Parts: sequence; structure tokens; C-alpha cells
Amino acid sequence: MTDLFASAIAKRLTSVSGKLDTIMAGLASGEPSLVAWQELERETKAFLAIPNAPATQAIVLLAGQGIIAESWEKLVGRQLSSLRC
Repeated sequence: MTDLFASAIAKRLTSVSGKLDTIMAGLASGEPSLVAWQELERETKAFLAIPNAPATQAIVLLAGQGIIAESWEKLVGRQLSSLRC
């Protein structure tokens, strides 16, 4: 569970420890950003956690449509390379 998701569940800024196993490296810090939390707490109506496998599949599907973020190369490089023309 990421720090922001834990904060959403607790309805307050919450740190997490232990193995933060996620392909979304920026969400695996253990310490949520106070600035990010303040904005999310004020504006977000719902949170959603997606396991790594379907997230990776979504990245590959988006890449097939030409929507590619540079950081995705590191996550699913071989799969993305095969989609590029």
C-alpha cells in the first residue's frame, strides 16, 4: 500500500513502512508529500489502487495508441519497444 493510499484510508497524512512493491516508483516513498496530500484531501472524491499486472497491461495498451511516457520504458521496455514503428 502506498503512502497516499494509506492516507486516503486514514483520512489524514500517513506514512507506511515495509516492502512498498509497486511499479509506480514515485508512489513508493513511504512518506507522503504534505503539499500533495493537502491538494488531494481538498479536491479528491475517490482513490483507486490498481495492482501492478493490470497497470502494466494498461501501459502497454496506451503505448499501442501512441501514448507513451518516458518513464514507462524502464517498466515494460521490451513490450513497448515491440509497439514502436
